[in-house]
This record gives sequence, C-alpha cells and structure tokens, in this order.
Amino acid sequence: MDVEPLVALFFPIPGYPLHGYLHTFLSAVLLGSALGLAFYFADGFFRKPFEYLALVEGSGYGAWGYVAAGS
Repeated sequence: MDVEPLVALFFPIPGYPLHGYLHTFLSAVLLGSALGLAFYFADGFFRKPFEYLALVEGSGYGAWGYVAAGS
C-alpha cells in the first residue's frame, strides 16, 4: 500500500488522491490480511533457502500469525 502514492505520482489519474483508497483503515486491513495469507502459503517455498542463509529458525507461526502480521 505504500507503493500507491509512488504510482499516483508517476501515473497520475485525474481525481485520484495521492494517498488513495488503500490508505483507508478497512482497505489496509483487507489487503494486509490477504498479503499475510499469501506469504503464509509462500513460506513453504522460501523456508529452506532462508534457513540455509540463517534468516529464520523454527517452524513458522501458522496462518493466523501471518494474517495478524499483515493486518
């Protein structure tokens, strides 16, 4: 959602605010939760390389942990 003002600056749409609809509370929670869930499913793919690079330890936090972190 922090990319939205950058896109609005480089690709201006008449009448669209600089801090648009993704900066509202409801949209931010919905998009953050969806991205958290997407990262939960991507965790299985990235976990082994991240463990090899010592960026993560353990078995993860479960889907609710990712959704809560995203929202």
